Amino acid sequence: MKKFFYLLPVLALVFSACSDDDDENPLKDNKVTVKASEISIPAGEIDAVKLITYSYSGTHALATAKWDAQEGFTLQFPETVSSSYLIDIEDAYDYFDDDDDIQGSINISDKNAKICSAIMVGFDGDDEKNDIFLGKITSNEIYGVGYIYSDRDVKVTGTVIEKGSTWTDTYKFDLHLKKGWNNVLEYNKEDGNDDTWEYRTSFSTSGLSWIYGYMEIR
Repeated sequence: MKKFFYLLPVLALVFSACSDDDDENPLKDNKVTVKASEISIPAGEIDAVKLITYSYSGTHALATAKWDAQEGFTLQFPETVSSSYLIDIEDAYDYFDDDDDIQGSINISDKNAKICSAIMVGFDGDDEKNDIFLGKITSNEIYGVGYIYSDRDVKVTGTVIEKGSTWTDTYKFDLHLKKGWNNVLEYNKEDGNDDTWEYRTSFSTSGLSWIYGYMEIR
């Protein structure tokens, strides 16, 4: 069973990168800067980059930056996120509690936490174009870095396995979210009918580059 969702079943998320080394982390002082030389975007394709979150009520822009074909863009993230865009952290992962075919468990250190996921998207006027994210795509692996806002420090850890008659999906979580914005790496590997998904906040950006295109695992 193939599922393409990112962390929050109700949000079509993801993003830019993070590591324990601040020099590798493009999100600094709640800003992400991407130079035009670091990403290939067709001339005239977009005029702005927006930080987008998705919810049941629609698509919402949390921040906007002008795209400059020679310079690139700097996107300033908001210091806080409106409560109307936050969801209970338990609701973000309740899919794994409702399915009897799932083995294992997810541990949430503070179930009162509320979170919001977001992705950077290129726009031409009001027309949504492609995602802009730091990642890597191979024949059977996808790496994508996205953003999650949390209203407090919280950890999400554990491994769950879902099995069907002809497939197995394995999900591994190692998220140490801090209050505010966090970079999260999502990794997916396909092996025949089996998929492995990993979500973590500690990782290296080595080998990742800026991509303009649809993020398949978002």
